[in-house]
Amino acid sequence: MKQSLAIILTLFTSMNGLSQPVSRERLLKTEDFRTLHTGKEIDLFTFANSNGLVAQVTNYGARLVALWVPDKEGKFADITLGYGTIHEYLQGKNYFGATCGRFANRIAKGSFVLQEKPIPWPPTM
Repeated sequence: MKQSLAIILTLFTSMNGLSQPVSRERLLKTEDFRTLHTGKEIDLFTFANSNGLVAQVTNYGARLVALWVPDKEGKFADITLGYGTIHEYLQGKNYFGATCGRFANRIAKGSFVLQEKPIPWPPTM
């Protein structure tokens, strides 16, 4: 998950923006994401570059939950498909914005079954 967040941040900081930055009122709210789930803290992280681009990422599946970019006229819009709160992500059946699959770091004993065929896999550390 840390690698996924690093990739998102690298891509984000290399983008060039235009026009006016996104107002804070339009961003997802941190309090709508801060919670405990199965004993782990979930939070929302907001990153902005000097060109006004804004990315919002949660540590629940390293999900990119908002990405504000300008259109050709310089007006910013969120281009992600997803939900507005962590509770909707927890109840949802989709993996909107997830950069990690549902089996990330969970392949036990170095194998899994795909279409009734055992597939060997290096065990995770």
